Amino acid sequence: MRLASLNFKNIRRYTATRDVLMYYTKERDHVKKELAKTPGLICLTSDNWNSEHTNDEYICITAHLVDKDWKLQKSIITFRALFLPYDGLNITDELVLCLS
Repeated sequence: MRLASLNFKNIRRYTATRDVLMYYTKERDHVKKELAKTPGLICLTSDNWNSEHTNDEYICITAHLVDKDWKLQKSIITFRALFLPYDGLNITDELVLCLS
């Protein structure tokens, strides 16, 4: 990479991990604050996704809301692995865990 760009600087994987987790925490707190000051209702949707290559199942839970300026906002509030069985009870457990 240094041949491609003289400004390139190697970073350790621990530094990258720390920075990603710090960014995640900052964004999570921002989403929580935005959801807390929502003037109306929040609609939650869930979607399951299956990886064809690994056959792993994932769940994505999204919050939809209308803000004070009447603009539709949406935020992914969780994206995580879903474990067997892939039934309504397991999806409900993931939703409760996400909201807690």
